[in-house]
Order: sequence, then C-alpha cells, then structure tokens
Amino acid sequence: MNMPLLQGSEKQIPCGTSLRYDALQLLHEELVQSERMAEDEYDEKVTTLARRINRAEFWIEHQESSVDDFLLDLADPGDQNIGTENPF
Repeated sequence: MNMPLLQGSEKQIPCGTSLRYDALQLLHEELVQSERMAEDEYDEKVTTLARRINRAEFWIEHQESSVDDFLLDLADPGDQNIGTENPF
C-alpha cells in the first residue's frame, strides 16, 4: 500500500501498523466492494489521505470507528498529519 512508517512508542508502532492495514482493508470492503465508492474515489478519499497520517496513535484510537467517522477523520486528522515542512 506504500504507507509511511508510523511514529509512536515501541508498543504503538506494530499495533498501529496492523490496525491501519485492517482498517484500510475494511474500508475497501465497505466502500468499494459494496459499490458505495469507485476504486479511484477510494484511492483519493481514503488511501491518499491515509498516507498523510504517520501517528500510530491515530490508528489505535480509531480501531472501533464507523466507516463514516473514519472518512471524516481521514479528511481532517488534526495533528496526526506528517509534518513535512519546517514552519520557521
């Protein structure tokens, strides 16, 4: 899936990585396989947005989220985004 490595504690990273994979598989089943969303729309609204989130904690906190809640939080993950630019 070409996802970035996650950041967090030694316990959070493997757990978050596994949960991210599971969440993306579930979202794909619920959205694409149920024909709620086309594959290219899924890539845009889920996969691309998920790549921006590098905090294991995000995936751990969202392990029980509904599909709709997940979509909202992927679109606006707050401080879970990867910081790629120096603001100073």
